[in-house]
Amino acid sequence: MALGAPGAAAGRAAQAELPLGEEAGDDDNGTEGAPAGEGAALWLALGHDPVTLDALQARTGWPTAELSARLFEWELAGRVARLPGGLYQRVHHG
Repeated sequence: MALGAPGAAAGRAAQAELPLGEEAGDDDNGTEGAPAGEGAALWLALGHDPVTLDALQARTGWPTAELSARLFEWELAGRVARLPGGLYQRVHHG
């Protein structure tokens, strides 16, 4: 068995759980790649620059547990990166 296989499987499982139509927005106002539903507000709050969890809480009003869980899901799916210093940033695929 290859090293890292369980982590890769977990990443694929997380991606498989994302709803169809996840890539909803296509315009220049920050919604490109925005998830549908509740996640859209968090996606817009992320912006394009690195941001702290505290800043995201202030922007969204989401509870810490819910915010952390969604960011973790997006991290596994390759949509968000966790950076040094407790910062989060969108991952741009181009």
